[in-house]
Amino acid sequence: MTKYIEFYDGKEGLCRRAIDDLNEFISENENLKIKVVSYQVVRYEQLNKERTYILVEVTE
Repeated sequence: MTKYIEFYDGKEGLCRRAIDDLNEFISENENLKIKVVSYQVVRYEQLNKERTYILVEVTE
């Protein structure tokens, strides 16, 4: 079964980064096949901040 999971900065708190969430997910689910489908960095000019979005495909 294939499903898609999205990781993005600030999902569980202001200091959480998408890559940290992804690394934690990978270490907790070593038996799954995980493939990065999309990686995008969006810059918000008004806030002078960047936000990272990562979309992964997970296959059991």
